[in-house]
Amino acid sequence: QQAPGTRMGASPIASPMVAPQMMGPQGANMMMGSSVIEQLARALRDGDLGHQATVEVTVGSCRNLPFPNSYAVVAVKPGSETRRTNKQERSQNPAFNETLTVPVVNRQSDVVEVSLMQLGSSGVPDEKKDLAIGKVYIKIIDFGKRHDEKSWAGSMSGWMDLVNEDGTPVSGQVGVSHAKASVDLRLVFVEAPKKRVQVLEIEMESLRQLFVVTKDKLTGRESEVERLQDDLHRKTQDLVEVRAERDTVREEVRRARMNAALQPE
Repeated sequence: QQAPGTRMGASPIASPMVAPQMMGPQGANMMMGSSVIEQLARALRDGDLGHQATVEVTVGSCRNLPFPNSYAVVAVKPGSETRRTNKQERSQNPAFNETLTVPVVNRQSDVVEVSLMQLGSSGVPDEKKDLAIGKVYIKIIDFGKRHDEKSWAGSMSGWMDLVNEDGTPVSGQVGVSHAKASVDLRLVFVEAPKKRVQVLEIEMESLRQLFVVTKDKLTGRESEVERLQDDLHRKTQDLVEVRAERDTVREEVRRARMNAALQPE
């Protein structure tokens, strides 16, 4: 099964083979910095960074829902990750106005699924137990790629009708003739490099700060070594002087003993 965040034929960004903790501080910093720089260089050369992408789904207002308590769930199928809005109660025309971001695995075949859920009696959203009011399905290929460009940076927005599992429209609130339940959506495809470069920029800034801290520590250690060397030099000089004084005293004692021995009794 294809791993999330990769595309058939795409090579993941390589990571260093040598663990930084097995190297010295300077070597580790150089290794980490080199890795990030290589990743950025590959991104600029290939125009892609891992082939990852996301879709930003803004769930605006809803109208003519058949139930007054609801919330929205957004997913990109066949993926399993979901995002949901806060619940809205006592309104069949709720205004969520929330933007949810979901990851894309295969931009050619993935489908954005927006589900309006009926809030259960517990009052706590539970998308596995709560009933679906209706859903909207949008293929990423239908909006992700701009018609006039090769780049993936498309978007779409507007009111979209909710449908049942069999594809029939969801009937709106009772008493409103020919009412269809619908939701106002805005979908924006966000290409991988924008996301990945942001992460790499953060990593680069972290490395820069680490380098500054390491440099400051090294400078502090060098200053400490210089102070210890000066102290050692002074103590060595003191030791030389003490030894010289000791030798002088010993010589004076020797001469005094010799003079005492030569004197007649």
